[in-house]
Amino acid sequence: MFFKAVLATGLMTIMVGSTGFAQLAPQSQQQPQAEITDQQLEHFVEVLSEVHEIQAGMQEEMISAVEEQGLDINTFNQIAQQQQNPEAATTPVSDEEKAAFGRAMQSVQTMQMEMQQQMQAKIEENNMNLDEFNTLMLAYQQNPEVQEKVNTMMEQK
Repeated sequence: MFFKAVLATGLMTIMVGSTGFAQLAPQSQQQPQAEITDQQLEHFVEVLSEVHEIQAGMQEEMISAVEEQGLDINTFNQIAQQQQNPEAATTPVSDEEKAAFGRAMQSVQTMQMEMQQQMQAKIEENNMNLDEFNTLMLAYQQNPEVQEKVNTMMEQK
C-alpha cells in the first residue's frame, strides 16, 4: 500500500508538472510572511491533514484508473517521462500502450481537477483562504524552522 502511494505521488508529479498543495490557486511569487504564529501553524496542520486525506484517496483512484487501462504505474510514468522528454526515450512504447496511456491520462487529469476542487473546498470549509494556505505551505517548503514546527505538530496529532 505504501509503495503504491509513493508511486502515485510520482505519477501525479509527472502528470501535472509538480502541481501540489501550494499550487491550488494561481499565484505570483509569494513571499512567506515574516512572522507566523504557532496558532496559524496549528490551524494549517489541521487543514493540511484533511487535505492530505483527499489527496491520498484520489491517488488510489488514479492508480486504479491507470491499472484499468492495462498499465502498471511504472509503465505509465515511463511513457509520461518519454512524452515530456522524447530525446531521453530509452524504452520503445507500443501503439497499444500509447492508446492506453492516453485514456488513462484523460481519466487522471479529470480526477486531478476534481481533487483540486475538493482540496480548495476543504481549505475554505476550515475557515482558511487559499492565499493563507499557500503562504503557509510556501513557508513550510522554504523555511526549515517552520518545517520542523509543522512536522512536530503533525507527529503529535
